[in-house]
Amino acid sequence: MTDINLRSVDLNLLLIFDGLIHLQNLSHTATSLGMTQPAVSQALKRLQHMYNDPLFERKGRKMHPTMKATLIQPVISKVLEEIKGTLPVKGSFDPSKLTMQYRINLTYINNGLFIFDFTKALFEQAPGVKLTVTSDIIYDAETSLRNREYDLCIEHLKLSHSACNNDILYSEKVVVIARKNHPRLKNKKSITLDDYLSEEHAVLIPHKDNIHPLSIMNNEFGERKVGFTGASMSDTFNIVRMTDYIGVIPKTELNYQPLANELIWFEPPFHTGIASIYMNWHWDMERYQSHRWIRELLLETCRSKDILSK
Repeated sequence: MTDINLRSVDLNLLLIFDGLIHLQNLSHTATSLGMTQPAVSQALKRLQHMYNDPLFERKGRKMHPTMKATLIQPVISKVLEEIKGTLPVKGSFDPSKLTMQYRINLTYINNGLFIFDFTKALFEQAPGVKLTVTSDIIYDAETSLRNREYDLCIEHLKLSHSACNNDILYSEKVVVIARKNHPRLKNKKSITLDDYLSEEHAVLIPHKDNIHPLSIMNNEFGERKVGFTGASMSDTFNIVRMTDYIGVIPKTELNYQPLANELIWFEPPFHTGIASIYMNWHWDMERYQSHRWIRELLLETCRSKDILSK
């Protein structure tokens, strides 16, 4: 077995490898690490020589990891995280001294479930910050997060892009909704899978490269008949209220929609009846204490609420 001399390995190369794995782009990695693109390209050549593998294959503007890179990535990321955990933080972090602005986008989320308690805690602990909360419909969330249009995107979707990290804020039940006078469902106490699949549905617009989880809860048994695709939860709610379409929404929405009494709702006739709400952010933000702090504050706020029981 060949001995490896770690003294001959530049550990900075592993940081560059980690950046390339997440961002899959030379220039984005260079910007994130405060380097030039030629320096990152040179580092990649050294990595390729060290591992005797190309590690990344260019396809268009993206650098796709090879099988070797995919296999070693979890080990390298774990080691880097463990090393970071041993290092002292430069200076003490005091949120009361922050004077920055946070931008959070909540898509298809009922703000009343947690945002007011979160905002109260935020301004108590960091009175100098400014907070902007939007409900924009974002098609390419990774680009928006990378360009720092938002610090966090919160929604039912776990962004699958390699440059995005995420955490579950909370989970909630979903229900199938229909209008009160729906010709085939108005007298039913529950619905079967056949009932569900025989109706036309109102669904939400997906992200780029993703399908919204509320739209794929029935993956295990086939495709629905989609009659309407809308940009917001309110659109789905109102189209169902005014037509014979049915939809799937978080149960908590029924507590906040002013015309919910015009609907009937059913427990889903399929196995998965729980939707998780994800907090998504860009890998590049991991180095900022202020970003880690606001994520922890959001998690603490949501952990204090029993949303799943509502």
